[in-house]
This record gives sequence, structure tokens and C-alpha cells, in this order.
Amino acid sequence: MVKINVNKELGIKVPFDVKRSNKRVEEAYTFQLEAARFEKGVEEFNEKMQTMSKTESDKESDDDSDNQDEKMAEELLKNFEVQRDYVRKVQEYITDTLKLTKKQKETLGDMEVGETNMLAAKICAIIMGAERSDIEDDTAPEE
Repeated sequence: MVKINVNKELGIKVPFDVKRSNKRVEEAYTFQLEAARFEKGVEEFNEKMQTMSKTESDKESDDDSDNQDEKMAEELLKNFEVQRDYVRKVQEYITDTLKLTKKQKETLGDMEVGETNMLAAKICAIIMGAERSDIEDDTAPEE
């Protein structure tokens, strides 16, 4: 059993007890893999958009330009969906792991995206066995 303190992030004073079961560790690794794939996908998207933009400036005919615009629009839509889905997965991972109440989920939903990602990474690290002192800033009061 590990204790996960989210007072600083969610304002919940009592740390959560999370069983460090095989299931939870596997879920943490699965989440980390999804996060890594997401980051790789973002990099690939950015490279693709740069390439398409360069190609766009080299095109001479309007037909080629229209086709390129269509491809760029499709890539943008796909990217927005991937980003939206990832934001949902991060919140879902935190919610499921800590078994948050409806009110706590609302607080999570109101957090900044970067803070939410950091919280998910912190939870993963604790479940995967990292020392709390290596990953957690214990300056938040634990009354």
C-alpha cells in the first residue's frame, strides 16, 4: 500500500491509500506508454505540419494547393481529437487510480492541463516504486 498526497494539487488533506497491486502497476506502465506515444505523436504532427507548410509554398497550381490545404485540415482535426482524448485519459487515470468522488473529479477538471499531467506522472511514479522524496514537493500542509 502506498500513500499518495494530492493536497497541493486537489486540496484533499487526507492522502489516498492505493494498493500497489500488479493491476495498479500495470495500469501505471500502460499510462506511461500512452503518454510516451502521445508525445511522439505530437512531435510527428509538428514535423508533418512543417513539411506540409514548406511543400505548400513550393506548389504552383491551385489544384495542388487546394489538395494540400485539405490534407492539412484533416491532420489538424486528427491532432485535435488525439489531444482531446489524451486530456480525457489523463483525468480518467487519476480518477480511477484514486477513486475520486464526483466533487473531486470536478476539482480535477478545473486544474491546468500541465498540472494535471504532472499529477498523473507523480501518481505513476509512486505506484511504480519511486521514492516520494524524489518526486514530491512536501511543502503542502498535510493537516
